[in-house]
Amino acid sequence: MVRRLGGQPKTESKANRARVLAFLPCKGGSGATFLATNVAHILAARFDKTVLFVDLNLQFGDAYLYLVDHAPQNTLGDICGSFIRFDDRFLESAVMRLPSGLRLLAAPDSPTDAELVKPEHIESIVAVARKHFDLIVLDAGRIFDAVTLKALDLADEVYAVLQLTLPSVRDAQRMKAVFESLDYSEKKIRWVVNRYDGERDLALGDVQKMIGGIFWKVPNDYRHVEESVNQGVPIIDLHPHSPAGRNLSDLVEALLSVEGEKKPKKHWHLFR
Repeated sequence: MVRRLGGQPKTESKANRARVLAFLPCKGGSGATFLATNVAHILAARFDKTVLFVDLNLQFGDAYLYLVDHAPQNTLGDICGSFIRFDDRFLESAVMRLPSGLRLLAAPDSPTDAELVKPEHIESIVAVARKHFDLIVLDAGRIFDAVTLKALDLADEVYAVLQLTLPSVRDAQRMKAVFESLDYSEKKIRWVVNRYDGERDLALGDVQKMIGGIFWKVPNDYRHVEESVNQGVPIIDLHPHSPAGRNLSDLVEALLSVEGEKKPKKHWHLFR
């Protein structure tokens, strides 16, 4: 059983409170970072949302490479290493601003710097960001350490990404058991099948019996996705009419329509 450190997060009023979306790979190579970065980009570029992306793959995170061709000036390691008082001004100075308006906090540069990031840092960052952003996207690591558990606790929705291969489905079953031990509701967990190919994959119906309902399926569009990743350009900018590009735009509409947030917000504040 996985146990939390420090207990449950404090409950907050839904007024002026950003939604927190955590993306989590069921197995290495599931494509969770690609989905997380592209969803965050679409939210900012197409739906006029203020979005903060936080790369919590602390050991070897490289999410920024999916979005831009240059490294950020600051990382989570830099921020947490000099963590004294975290407020909105400090957050604004620390994040990397992308052309879409998306803000990004990159993972530490080295595994040694990863040790500087603590669960309380993530809680402080999210608490401040909730007041200034519409959505916060957390790209969580696969290891259930204290930082990952804190991120999952803080998340309103967890998008668990798997492929329909036997090893990936087996790990999804294990992950489901972890979610149950953490008392997460079924509504909080959303299973996403990536690289879906109905002809070659395991039967979707059998997989749903093992882990529950599938929230979304992303088609196997290897060529366009590979070009997007290699060029560091979001897929809707590089190949907007590709199967994966259209599918991810539909995914964003689906996750926004759940909360009735489909229309762009017109408020203005520090992070606009």
